[in-house]
Amino acid sequence: MESLVNSGRWGVAMIHGISQGYDAFLNPEILWEHFSKVKALENKIWVGTFREVAAYTKEREKIRLNVLEKENGYNITPHLDMNAQLFTEPLTMVLKSVGNRVSEIRQDGKKLFLKKDADKILFDFNPYGGMIQIRFI
Repeated sequence: MESLVNSGRWGVAMIHGISQGYDAFLNPEILWEHFSKVKALENKIWVGTFREVAAYTKEREKIRLNVLEKENGYNITPHLDMNAQLFTEPLTMVLKSVGNRVSEIRQDGKKLFLKKDADKILFDFNPYGGMIQIRFI
């Protein structure tokens, strides 16, 4: 898990049995200790079911973004031609090299929560929603 977090890569846990079954743990406490470590890193990782991860990955591959640069930011319109009943995951957008210049981001008039890092901003958006308005300070 630590190497995945450090490298920013994906990983899948295939658990077929906790104390019995194919490839079961020697002791069930090993799994609970792992869950505690995952919980402690929840601000750095995303944990989802196989269905959620598969849907997110497919949406990310298929999304098209129409980007219009404005004087004080961007207007981005997402287009996703998939079954919205099956593919229901919000997507995360990463804006690199904008630092603290972003004042707010809205989609369909609703303010989106921003996570600011040193050189990028991350936010979740609805891939089936309307225009995303990004405003700079």
